Amino acid sequence: MHTIRPLIIAGLMASSWLASGAALAAEALKSDRAVSADKVGGKVMKSVKVAPKDPAAIAAADIALGKKVYSQRCGACHDAEENRIGPLHKDLFGRRVGSIADYTYYSQGMRRSELVWDAQLLDKWLTNQEAVVPGQRMNYPIAEAEDRRLIIAYLRSQSPDAPAEAPATANAASAAAPAR
Repeated sequence: MHTIRPLIIAGLMASSWLASGAALAAEALKSDRAVSADKVGGKVMKSVKVAPKDPAAIAAADIALGKKVYSQRCGACHDAEENRIGPLHKDLFGRRVGSIADYTYYSQGMRRSELVWDAQLLDKWLTNQEAVVPGQRMNYPIAEAEDRRLIIAYLRSQSPDAPAEAPATANAASAAAPAR
């Protein structure tokens, strides 16, 4: 009994260290500094060095953090895999706004829109939905640019078959004429 209890406590401490360490590692990936694990939760651990500015590692960290931010900021209404209060987000990039056939709660503005989801449009949408599609029903702006960036990185990862850059011509033409 006395041997097992310290192992359980050590396991809990390690999982806590790993969870908070992921955020620290993601921050270090974007800088030229090494990460020292002794900053994690006040625990003194072995120092960890992370290769700085590795694009693949940065992208993976952004997706992981984006999934967490997405769950916190969007998860009450949306899911990547299924329609909920809001429409599903799987394969969002490259898809026309308001076009999921089995989602029945779109506003008329969303249904009539000719816009196509891409990173730029999604950033505008997350900033101010009403400015993008008047009469829409979401009204949940995300003011923090970093949260928007991370959500977009996660949603892009959920659209593996989308073109690298979604067509800008459809969005530019439709943005000039507001949806009703």
